Amino acid sequence: MGEGDFRTVKSLNALLFACLIGKKYDEVKSIFVEFPKRYGIQCNLDTFNTVIKAFSESGNTSSVYSILAEMDRKRIEPNATTFSTMLAGFYKEEKDKDVGNVLVLMKQHGVKLGLSTYNIRIQSLCKLNKSGEAKALLFEEMLARGGDFENALRACKVSMLKQWFPNFATMKMLVDGLVSISKVEEARELVGKMKERFTKVDMWKEIEEGLPQPQ
Repeated sequence: MGEGDFRTVKSLNALLFACLIGKKYDEVKSIFVEFPKRYGIQCNLDTFNTVIKAFSESGNTSSVYSILAEMDRKRIEPNATTFSTMLAGFYKEEKDKDVGNVLVLMKQHGVKLGLSTYNIRIQSLCKLNKSGEAKALLFEEMLARGGDFENALRACKVSMLKQWFPNFATMKMLVDGLVSISKVEEARELVGKMKERFTKVDMWKEIEEGLPQPQ
């Protein structure tokens, strides 16, 4: 590829991504530092997110703070991908204080803790064999869904695959929520799983009998 091909941010991002896939993290850093100046390219959000991922994967997640500062100077707002990548890196390096910092930054930038962010946090904790913390976070996620019962159901299914079953009150809230958005079959399926899992089936039988009947 000749020098004339490096004139657009799209080409720059493709080159950075190729280096990232090849785990050539030093090259990502040097290209990011040199090429925009050399070719007069304005970096965009994808550029910064790729560089942040390179730092995160290479065990140098703390370096991303300087990247965030540069984004701020260029008035480029970080997004959920930016912060999720940082979280994954800090979890891997077991830097709990930095995890907390990122969560604060997300709030400051108005970026919500979406399902993908929770999933990355839970996966990271599981990789560190911190299943207790992952379990607590998963139940927090379910409650944080509020009226978003479909995503809460997805989170619940993830927990049950890991044999982590929420308490009765949480599950009852989810069943009622699913019924409220006309997801009766999903609610019925959930109740069935609870009946299989727990010895106190009478409570779940009562809930099952109270579900709207098929038309």
